[in-house]
Amino acid sequence: MNMVKKPIELDAKEIPTFFNEIDWEWLSDFVKDTYGIGKEQKPKIELNETGHVEIRWPENLKERCGLFENVYRDVRLMVFSAGFGREVTYDEDILNDRLKDFYRNPTVSLTYKDCNGVLSEPSFWMDISFRYEMFDGGFNYANLFNAVYEESIGWVIHTTDGKTYKQSK
Repeated sequence: MNMVKKPIELDAKEIPTFFNEIDWEWLSDFVKDTYGIGKEQKPKIELNETGHVEIRWPENLKERCGLFENVYRDVRLMVFSAGFGREVTYDEDILNDRLKDFYRNPTVSLTYKDCNGVLSEPSFWMDISFRYEMFDGGFNYANLFNAVYEESIGWVIHTTDGKTYKQSK
């Protein structure tokens, strides 16, 4: 028995339900209380038709950029990258044995459950970054923090300056 743990993407049918269970209010309050962003208006949080999460804080942060205020046309906080996933733990020896049958007869179905697979709870991860646009039209991103959400533990946030914040559940 050789148990292996592997990250996998969340099934597309599970994403909308899990998205609606995420505590977005806590995340919004964290950004407002920690960085002072979102005091006037809450961020727009939505799951688009392709299953990607879009979060945009509406305020232009250009005036808060000090010396660089004259360089930037627009500075916004937003999701740079994100994804839904989970881990599966399965017996690799069983998988290798079953794959031999599968390759001989591709009509045979093979799932992680066939290999004593156990799925972890769903999780959501994202990188929140400043998107800054210059007057010449060029733009780039600067990461502010990475965040992971799981129902059992809530949010865990790692900032670029090395701090970790956890939602108390």
